[in-house]
Amino acid sequence: MTYPFIETLILTVTTFKGYIIFFLTPGLLISQLKPEEMEEIDSHIKNAGNIKNIDEARQMIQNILQDDFSSSTIKNKRNLTLLKKLRSLKIQIINYYIESSASIDKQYKDIVLNCDIHTTIGKMILQLMRFRMVIQPEIQVTINKHKQTNITYLKVKGFWLNDDGQKLRKFQKSFGRADEYKFGKEDPKAIEDGCRIMQEILNEEYFKYYPD
Repeated sequence: MTYPFIETLILTVTTFKGYIIFFLTPGLLISQLKPEEMEEIDSHIKNAGNIKNIDEARQMIQNILQDDFSSSTIKNKRNLTLLKKLRSLKIQIINYYIESSASIDKQYKDIVLNCDIHTTIGKMILQLMRFRMVIQPEIQVTINKHKQTNITYLKVKGFWLNDDGQKLRKFQKSFGRADEYKFGKEDPKAIEDGCRIMQEILNEEYFKYYPD
């Protein structure tokens, strides 16, 4: 069995509803990458051997490697273990992406048709995007008033990607009285507390989908 492999995988994500955002927000342009980042991408390209569309393959690998996390997310101690796991996931996806068709035939017995490759890559990209959301949650902090006590409190709302790759506001949780934060919902500590709480919720949700 043979596959038109590397040259077709660039189209994979765009065939899944909602996944096109992965390519519309690729992070830095290749010309803006650091030398060590370029070296890593070129190393993967070299290991792949004979690739027909090198520029497209390089862009795909860049999209996998570039997270666009804020500096505070990268420096936050609670994210150290998660970032290591993310690194392993990205290498796993890249290795599959540059795998030869002969090797796929041997290792993945459930891969029979080209559409099976598209499905597998699509699922991997969705997993990657979800894990990025765990590490750097997209949140909204709002102020709510309890109807009976009239006490105002803060609530954090978080987003998640459904199986179609569509971003939905899915989770919410109250986490403190508004008067405990000097600047209310805009208080840096309120945002940090909300982010930490939502990260715990999203991490639990992630492992429901990907327990291994």
